[in-house]
Amino acid sequence: MQDHAVTAGEIVKAGFKWSYADQADRRLRSLAIGEPLIVNTDLTGGEGVHWVVLTRLSGGHIYLYDPLGPSNDRVASDGSAVDLPYTHIYPYESQLSSTGHCGYFAVYVARIIRRLMRTSQLTPLAITNAIKAEFGRSADWGDAKRVAASGVAYAQH
Repeated sequence: MQDHAVTAGEIVKAGFKWSYADQADRRLRSLAIGEPLIVNTDLTGGEGVHWVVLTRLSGGHIYLYDPLGPSNDRVASDGSAVDLPYTHIYPYESQLSSTGHCGYFAVYVARIIRRLMRTSQLTPLAITNAIKAEFGRSADWGDAKRVAASGVAYAQH
């Protein structure tokens, strides 16, 4: 795995839209149902803190994938809590908390969601099961190696 944090430019190069947390709701509403939005938990203009994925689903549902799991404190660089819109959240950690791999995991999971979008299997349960099939129920180095082997930081559609 690369030894640098994924940048917004690399997310765009990988074919995804991104947003700061304070713009996420508006940006998400501008995307097609099912299209993943990779969100940095920092506020507009900040240096960046942590990458997560939001996906708007039919029926007004929004799915959140946080590589550090549902109990992670999503905060901006000033330490303030970030309130992201979601109705469903991936219930497990996939990133080891001692690493800075969140951007790589976000792009990897955004690709999983995009594949599901093409099969009309875009439900919270289908997303959870697809991610769980890749990473299991706990974070480990095998997950990091799988993400690294995918070439996740490179443009692949």
